Amino acid sequence: MLTTEGLKGLGANVDEGLNRCMNNEEFYLKMAEMALADPSFELLDELV
Repeated sequence: MLTTEGLKGLGANVDEGLNRCMNNEEFYLKMAEMALADPSFELLDELV
């Protein structure tokens, strides 16, 4: 299960993400899960 602490451990800027999601942690985690499940997410590593 994805958590904000787990995301912080991976280097995510959780505070910024939560701010963009109007501090709705459930919504933020849902968006993070969707992003991580997207096959194109892995391409970001190649572009950076």
